[in-house]
Amino acid sequence: MRQEASQEASRLREQLGGEPFRAWRGDIQSAQATIAQEKARSLRQLTPEQSLQLYRALWQRAHPLFDYSQPSPMVQRVQAVFQRYLEGCRGEPTG
Repeated sequence: MRQEASQEASRLREQLGGEPFRAWRGDIQSAQATIAQEKARSLRQLTPEQSLQLYRALWQRAHPLFDYSQPSPMVQRVQAVFQRYLEGCRGEPTG
C-alpha cells in the first residue's frame, strides 16, 4: 500500500511539477492528521469493557492468521541483526 502511494506521488510529481504537487501533498498530510485525530478521539471514548470487547473481536479474527510454528518476522529480523553483530565482533564475513 505504501509503495502504491509512493508510485502515485511520483506520477503526480511528474505531471504537476513544483507548487501544485506540494499543495496536493500538504492536503493529503492534513487529511491524514485529521483521520488520526478522529481515530484517537473515538478510541478515547471507549469504556474499558468496550475496549476489551474490541480487542477480543480483533484477536479472534487475527488468531488464525498466525503461524505459531515459526518465529514472527520481527523476531527473525532481530535474530539476523544479532547474528551479523556477533559475526562482526568475531571478524567473520557476513553472508
